[in-house]
Amino acid sequence: MVSGKSAMEVAAYMRRRPFRGDYGPAIANIRPRYTYTFKTEQKKNHCRAVRFKLKIDFTMTLPKARQETVFDRRTLSAWRSLRGFTRRHELVHRKIYLGCAKRLERAVLSLRPRTCGGMGWKIRKLLNAEKKACRARHLAFDRRELRRLTHHRFFELARRQRDQQRASNTRRNAPRQGVARNGRLLFFVSD
Repeated sequence: MVSGKSAMEVAAYMRRRPFRGDYGPAIANIRPRYTYTFKTEQKKNHCRAVRFKLKIDFTMTLPKARQETVFDRRTLSAWRSLRGFTRRHELVHRKIYLGCAKRLERAVLSLRPRTCGGMGWKIRKLLNAEKKACRARHLAFDRRELRRLTHHRFFELARRQRDQQRASNTRRNAPRQGVARNGRLLFFVSD
């Protein structure tokens, strides 16, 4: 849950309190949990895995605004667009995980050690290697998407609101001509 009544406040909240993602601070995440089962079959000169089943349970976390009901029309539209963007983004990560799982299944089914004794260890080793290769794919995807995210209309709206607020604060706090601050005259007016 993120707090804020405007795009600027929500963006600032997410920046101050990012979601702890798998690869660093994030605004959304999808986490896989792997379980697998297999049977082995010993042939004359090799062992092989049969009926290898890899199951992946996914947990997706998307940003949810605590005060969405007070958003103005423009902010609400941009927020819903951002939620859609993050959902689609995380679904691509899911697709990457599933592609990695298919490669792992093919690798496991092609294993042919002499004996079945260390098959579980070999499968775990393959799983760890595939997770590492998969991580590189996820990071590459995130790098490609970063520009789209930073220029998303929700964050553009947040930056506009921030800039307007700064400009308003600057005008409000600007000293009047010739007014002294801390005992010093800021502007001199010549006749």
